[in-house]
Amino acid sequence: ARAALASRPLPRAAPAQAAAAPRTARLVTQSKRQCQLTGKKANNGYSISFSHQRNKKLQQPNLQWKKIWYPEGKCFIRLKISTEAIKTLRKKGLAAMAKQAGIDLNKARRCRAPRSTWESTAEDGAPKEMTVAVE
Repeated sequence: ARAALASRPLPRAAPAQAAAAPRTARLVTQSKRQCQLTGKKANNGYSISFSHQRNKKLQQPNLQWKKIWYPEGKCFIRLKISTEAIKTLRKKGLAAMAKQAGIDLNKARRCRAPRSTWESTAEDGAPKEMTVAVE
């Protein structure tokens, strides 16, 4: 039996796959805990006990998934942004912040529902609840 096992050829390694096609970059990266508009991310800090013993910890930003109305594209854009960025959006507007962050909103847009099903009263076609006055 040992002679039969010794005469068997060793299994081959899996053949190297051909060079895979490069993946296209997506706007939403699931693994990063980072604001897509401001770039805000975790800060290194210490938690200090009563005895003043220091333990390292990460102070994570307050990130939220938000669907934001994009008037030029007439659709919603889903972004992972910090609460500070939500306040700044009301002041500056989505197009200005996206331009500053280097995001092309036309590539990022994903309309969920057909435009004909949205009930709107605003001039730009935005649904009632999403109209925000930008000054």
